Amino acid sequence: MLSILFAVILINLALATFIPFSQAEATPVTAFNGSVVYDHGSGEGNYIFFDLNETNGLISDYGINTSNGRKVLIDNISLEGFIPSEMDLLGSLVKMSDDNTSLTMHDNPTGLMHAKMKQVTMVNLELAGDLVVVEQRESDEENDTYYELVVSDNVTRGLIVSDKPFDVLENGTFIETECKDLLIRFLPHVDPERGWMETVLMEAVEDGRISAEVFLAIDEEGAGSDVVTYNTVIQVEVRSVQHNRFQIGTGGENPDGMLLLVHVEEEIMEVAEGRLRVERAGTDLQLQDPMVLIYEHPEEPSYAVIDDGDADQMLIYLPSSALGDVTVDGISPWASLLTPAGLIATVGSIALVLIAGFLVLRKR
Repeated sequence: MLSILFAVILINLALATFIPFSQAEATPVTAFNGSVVYDHGSGEGNYIFFDLNETNGLISDYGINTSNGRKVLIDNISLEGFIPSEMDLLGSLVKMSDDNTSLTMHDNPTGLMHAKMKQVTMVNLELAGDLVVVEQRESDEENDTYYELVVSDNVTRGLIVSDKPFDVLENGTFIETECKDLLIRFLPHVDPERGWMETVLMEAVEDGRISAEVFLAIDEEGAGSDVVTYNTVIQVEVRSVQHNRFQIGTGGENPDGMLLLVHVEEEIMEVAEGRLRVERAGTDLQLQDPMVLIYEHPEEPSYAVIDDGDADQMLIYLPSSALGDVTVDGISPWASLLTPAGLIATVGSIALVLIAGFLVLRKR
């Protein structure tokens, strides 16, 4: 009996002294092995797979592991003059680069690929299987135009975005563009029960309601990030990434405000209600339902957690008058124990255990 009482006391004391936040310095971005395994021209992740010709830079057989097996989405894609001289595997991010081009692949169910070039570069892309271009769109935001292609095979839907016009050839299967920024994103088919939320997010991206996507990755040796903007009049930058904390800087002049879709690896923090503290300029953001942020414009800075299995996603909305740096901290489930009320409650529980033990001993 005494051993049980002492064990309870020790557990309460341990909880009372638990540190809720990581105090480590921001982790530098370095290269290390992530969720993608790359070997002799072939890459395989939890979701994506691809082949790379290291001699000419051609990427082929790019696809996603779906709930119905492997599905190739892009037969091949080439960027003029691109021969990767470096490849970094940063958590779920695969980054290839040379003097002109930086190409990032995301090992997530959307199979997102993002290419940024210093100079205007010819890109040739051939869709795989029955995928074809079904719609072409042009968006003009304050004289800054970008171009969209919607591709589909009636099962998988994708979006290709460029800062320059497309030429669509061979009955919609072959695509050319001379651009400096290119994005490819697919609607995932991994878990049918999660499909409805991914569909909502994909539609929000296509309709321009989501201003940018932010991808954060980390491991014990380094951190990585990528930002994909869908609105040309805004600026989004990842300031820092570390365990249990990240900071995103925002700016620009968008009268409708800014809605960010943030993908956070579970190694950084647990994205769940009650486990986050989101603040801007010393003020906590309000927690909202995801649908409110997607379809409405709240008056105050707000955030939402997408509770969709292990999606690890959140939305952050900032009105046009409230742009700036946003800091997100992961909170320990025991963080309340360090508040004055929590310490009083903990001390009280210890006292009750001691009194109960004393009374049991007296009866003996």
